[in-house]
Amino acid sequence: MRLTAREIGEIRQDAADIFGPDTVVRLFGSRLDDRKRGGDIDLLVECAARFARQTGLLSDDRSQG
Repeated sequence: MRLTAREIGEIRQDAADIFGPDTVVRLFGSRLDDRKRGGDIDLLVECAARFARQTGLLSDDRSQG
């Protein structure tokens, strides 16, 4: 994984501050391969549905999609 311990800590802390303490952050993409260079940081952020609804990230209307 091509992230420093400091970067990992900052990402985790920022996600918890924004989305709540139960947030899970997953790294994917080229940063997982130590042999590659450059690239952006691809993150999947999993947060409680309650928070997602409050912020408009998740709609209660299941007919949209």
